[in-house]
Amino acid sequence: MQRLQQNPKKHSTMTDFLDMQMGPELLQMDLLPILFGHLKASTVPAPSPSNMRADNPTADRAFFALAALTKLGNLMAPLHPAVSLDKVESQVLEGWEGTFKWCGYIYSIRVAPGADVVPAELRRNAMDIIGGTLYSLSRSERIRQVMLNTEGSVELATRLWIAEDSGPIPTRLPIPVGTAALDAILTVPEWRLPSATDQDGKVTDFKAWDEKVEKESDRHSQTVRAMLDRVIKAAGGSPSNVVEFAFSRLRTATANNARLHEPRSALSLDLIGHLSRAPDHPLRLGFLGAGMTLFVTKLAIKIGGVLEEASKNSGRRQIGYHPDFPFPSGDPRSEGLQDAFVACLGFLHNTLESTDGFSWVVKAVNGGLLQAWILAAREMHRFASREDADMVLDLLSKLVTRYMVYKSVVTAVDGAMKKIERPNDVHREWKDPKAKKVWQDFRKLAIERYLVALELKEVKKNAAICNNVKCQKVDVKNNFRKCSACSTTLYCSKECQTEDWKAGHKVVCKLKQQEFLEGKYQSISKGDSDYFHHLSTYDARHNSLYLRQLAQEKYPDIASDPSALVITINYLKVPPVYSLYPLSEHGKHSPRLSPDASPNAEARNEELIQRVRDNPGKYSVIESKIANGQGMQLVNSIVTGAFWQKEGWIPTENVLDASSEDSDEEASSRKAIARSRIRDLKDLDASGSTSIIGRFMRLMDDADGGKNGVHRCKVHGH
Repeated sequence: MQRLQQNPKKHSTMTDFLDMQMGPELLQMDLLPILFGHLKASTVPAPSPSNMRADNPTADRAFFALAALTKLGNLMAPLHPAVSLDKVESQVLEGWEGTFKWCGYIYSIRVAPGADVVPAELRRNAMDIIGGTLYSLSRSERIRQVMLNTEGSVELATRLWIAEDSGPIPTRLPIPVGTAALDAILTVPEWRLPSATDQDGKVTDFKAWDEKVEKESDRHSQTVRAMLDRVIKAAGGSPSNVVEFAFSRLRTATANNARLHEPRSALSLDLIGHLSRAPDHPLRLGFLGAGMTLFVTKLAIKIGGVLEEASKNSGRRQIGYHPDFPFPSGDPRSEGLQDAFVACLGFLHNTLESTDGFSWVVKAVNGGLLQAWILAAREMHRFASREDADMVLDLLSKLVTRYMVYKSVVTAVDGAMKKIERPNDVHREWKDPKAKKVWQDFRKLAIERYLVALELKEVKKNAAICNNVKCQKVDVKNNFRKCSACSTTLYCSKECQTEDWKAGHKVVCKLKQQEFLEGKYQSISKGDSDYFHHLSTYDARHNSLYLRQLAQEKYPDIASDPSALVITINYLKVPPVYSLYPLSEHGKHSPRLSPDASPNAEARNEELIQRVRDNPGKYSVIESKIANGQGMQLVNSIVTGAFWQKEGWIPTENVLDASSEDSDEEASSRKAIARSRIRDLKDLDASGSTSIIGRFMRLMDDADGGKNGVHRCKVHGH
């Protein structure tokens, strides 16, 4: 205390202060007011080279006061039981203005590019002290928020990060504080959906609540984007330079397997994660374009493998913090590996749903995502945080699962499964029961969806339907003729083609041709489009008994004519949610124009719906919601009226819980009739059993349904 009250330079060395441990007893002796007494904004001199060279006791005291503040964060996070956080935060906030100005002053005369005459050791000390101070103070969320809102704070942290590895003398601190400081300041808490009920539990006005959600969500998004824009500006104005610089740091930090456990690995990954926060920001798109998805996926496999070996070598001891033990146990290197491992999977969890979503899911799966996930599942019972474990579980059980409606994803997953040794038994020795359940469910889904792809292949080759509403003949595809204009619509005869042209195909055909041109600029392939149309048709047929029961309960007046009802399948939910609504209310229930849907796509969609209305009993509509990046894809599949007549084909030996969009009370009073197509994973190998495929294919209906419509709409969440 006396050394700090006087001139510390005369009584101590830099190393002494870096090694000093600040304890709660010093805070109880009101150390902070003494430190901030040396950091008053009014005492900051004007930056100049002469100030750096001159013997300045005021600057010396400020410098060593900052050195002492680098230790404060250790008492705030985690909070020491003898420390009053509110008191400490209040004292820091009172002294923050002067502290930040002194940080800026010392940076300008000892670190900034113009300060060439500064000795290397003095420059390194300055970088460590400034970065350490910013990182230490930002470990309090209350203080961090004030720091973020301070003009120049993000900019100073960015410049320190860029300068961190420059110079001949490495840091003497255990972590790269420049990276840690910028990472901590950019750690904006996730936005949470506000409650839709008041204090008494009553549902508030939905319109007002929806407006509140949109307003708060937009405000949070703007805050994050503005913060990232500040980083870009401070780094020279080029997003690509920031991406290249951060990527280069990560490659360097993770190049040596023997040093993967060091804090630099996890911090570099964390920082890239925070720089990628905004979905459509140039920084996220830049990282994705630079190949970060594939790099991080492969890095996760490497770290997971090293972590597994480290766990074996440490006698399978507990890693990280355990609620019964206040201090870490096990090999500390394993803790660092775990941090980096979780950071890799966290990046994938946060960025795979960028742009269209499924493209990045395919890239990650092809790069080894399932292998990395299995490594994580094996170690999940050792994770320091259950929140981290749940994030990893969600990566497979919710995120990747939602995209298993795309053939490209299904095919990638099937290929990845074939590379896994004993995929049906790989979970047997896992100690986390949730991980076991997630893997079993995903494995089962992967096989089901792959078999649907095989069925689609046979349907496209062997079954087709005449588009003339008065005919609807089903036959082998080669026996049909195509419309020469749109090249997609099929007819059994010239007469049927002429009749259908006059009945409305003339309008739809032109819209189809325009949609084809628009489709050239969209990422969804015809194979993906055909697959999710077929999947929704198949799933609806598979759950037809359940849907009939639902129709009787919700719409008894029209249940006798089920084609007057629109079937809805929400694939954004896991498991999918099935429901119904009257076709007459299609405009009310289904979004119409949206930012992403072209007028032509909307017009074709309306023509298809109108065709169903004009021909009662001849067609049925299946409306599906599927994942598509930050929004969703709304898919309308038009099937023949015979859809509802195919009964008795559903296998009865297995039951899969079905979800409905009814209230909990209504759902609990009804026994779901949705059924699983796969009985037991032990009956299957990686490529699917021939007998199972044969049985599955025999369930195939005569036709895939005929006409389909797609349009997009944006939503705030899944």
